[in-house]
Amino acid sequence: MPFAWVRITRHPLVAAIVALRQAFAHRLARQPILAYLTVFTAAGLLSVWVQSTPTFADPDSFYHAKMALLISERGIFTQFPWLQFTVLRDSFADHQFLYHVLLIPWVRLLPPLLGLKLATVTFFATAVTAFYALLRSWGVTRVGWPTGLLLATSPFVFRANLAKAQPLAFATLFVWLILLTRARLRWLAVLSFFYVWLYGGWPLMVVLAGLHAFAFIILAPAGERHSALRRQAGSVGAVGGGVLLALLLHPYFPHHLQFYWNQIVQIAVINYQETIGVGGEWYPYPALELLAATSLASFAALVGLTLYVLTWRRQTPRTAFLLLATALLYAMTLRSRRNVEYLVPLAILFSADALRGSIAGQPLRPFWNELKTFLREQKLFLAAVVLPLLMVPYLVVRDVASVRGAFRDGIPLTRFAAASGWLQANAPPDALIFHSDWDDFPMLWYYNSQSRYLVGLDPTFMYRFDRVRYGEWERVTTGRERARLYEIVAERFGAAFVFVGTEQESMRKLVAGNPGFHEVYRDPEATIFEVLPLPRL
Repeated sequence: MPFAWVRITRHPLVAAIVALRQAFAHRLARQPILAYLTVFTAAGLLSVWVQSTPTFADPDSFYHAKMALLISERGIFTQFPWLQFTVLRDSFADHQFLYHVLLIPWVRLLPPLLGLKLATVTFFATAVTAFYALLRSWGVTRVGWPTGLLLATSPFVFRANLAKAQPLAFATLFVWLILLTRARLRWLAVLSFFYVWLYGGWPLMVVLAGLHAFAFIILAPAGERHSALRRQAGSVGAVGGGVLLALLLHPYFPHHLQFYWNQIVQIAVINYQETIGVGGEWYPYPALELLAATSLASFAALVGLTLYVLTWRRQTPRTAFLLLATALLYAMTLRSRRNVEYLVPLAILFSADALRGSIAGQPLRPFWNELKTFLREQKLFLAAVVLPLLMVPYLVVRDVASVRGAFRDGIPLTRFAAASGWLQANAPPDALIFHSDWDDFPMLWYYNSQSRYLVGLDPTFMYRFDRVRYGEWERVTTGRERARLYEIVAERFGAAFVFVGTEQESMRKLVAGNPGFHEVYRDPEATIFEVLPLPRL
């Protein structure tokens, strides 16, 4: 007995809509430039909608705008005196140097924060277009659905719309995958080189090259394994050579080596989350929460896995590579939630390639009819096809709306502007500001780079610099240090002013009740105290 939804699809109006969509898709297939422009425009409009709030979703956005401005004024600098009690003070490296260079026109020709937003919109649209180009280069049929799925998965849309290097890193990675699978060794080495200068996540590129080589060598026929080994060695060598050359010729050599040790090993691998309060992106992603947040992409990956198992003889080593990469990234994301930004596109790529392999050389309609018959016989048709399709509109609206909500409720562009302006006008040059949260630094620094601060970008940099002083700072900012409050702030750190955000009310009360501090400024966002010189007995 036919299902009701099957009868609905036979309605003349529905049939006309389907025919119109197919005609448009056919035209896009014949005119690739029009297809790319359509994808770029759609992604750009989505990003404009997300970005059209006077807020940033991440405090590091202010840091990136300021870095682009400073590089345009000063060039390369290898010391970071603005963070006096971190390992970055005397040995600084900009691990997103190329990103900041590319930002310079945007922040110079436009108001800096507006320019940063428009740059992010452009970079996001470029990343999605590169994803679309990757699908087309692999011969994936019906490339619209995986591209649309990418745009409908909130963790990716959120992370790729942050005013950081991520969207450019994604665009580079998708083009890099095209070159890797086509064994374009020269360009593969060049892109690997520039990826190192663009973004600190370059070790993942090395890992993916290794997984790609492993899949193609293991699955090669016995008689062709030697030639497969030789080809994959060339690809791995091109990636490794490009990465190594980029590290050796890096503008911050050798300071970037220590920075990578701290960023990749100390923060990403060791991760002091049990000891100190690291950034939220470094904490684990609970399994059920991850599945809920990536429901569409995870469902697509599950379908892809099912198709891969059922039709593994028709699948290619490339699909096996994508399966391995997806499994690895699921494991990495369960440990650190920031890896979801790579998990989502690779899971979708795997599902799309598995579908391509399952129907390769097979007429689509008989395959679909065979699949429907199988699912009906197993009483799975309703659960496996109909219910997920009915849930898709709700999930898309929910996920896209959640991204917009996260940006709308983010950090105002003017956060701490007034308080920083007061400090710039009243604090002596190079005066040290004892601030209440490491996340306050990007906004304070953006609006007042004349002063010096304690900690920022990640608390691990301060913890690695001096664990004792990190503990003292942490006790003061959480309102747990009363007896030695003045000694720590004035003598141990040598601060001239204390800056307290409104969220740290316990710290504000503690400082306000101490005779060594005098309130000199207050607004709805922060309170500033001057550190008074106490008479010596």
